[in-house]
Amino acid sequence: MKETMVQFCKDCLCEHPHRTAGTALGLLLGLAILLFGFWPVLFVALCCGIGWVVGSRMDRGEMHIAETIDELLYRWQNRR
Repeated sequence: MKETMVQFCKDCLCEHPHRTAGTALGLLLGLAILLFGFWPVLFVALCCGIGWVVGSRMDRGEMHIAETIDELLYRWQNRR
């Protein structure tokens, strides 16, 4: 029985990787909403999205975290 399930999972991942990943992500998102509620899950997803954008910009060399923090602090201090 265990070997059959493992083979089924391997077949799904090999033949339909995006469909399998989307199903797994949907299952995890649904469980998270049921366990924690909509707004906390939305907040965590928003934080993950912001982290992904910042990380991808840093990987491409478009953004340096120290310079960005300095720029934000400079703007914040000049608004007062």
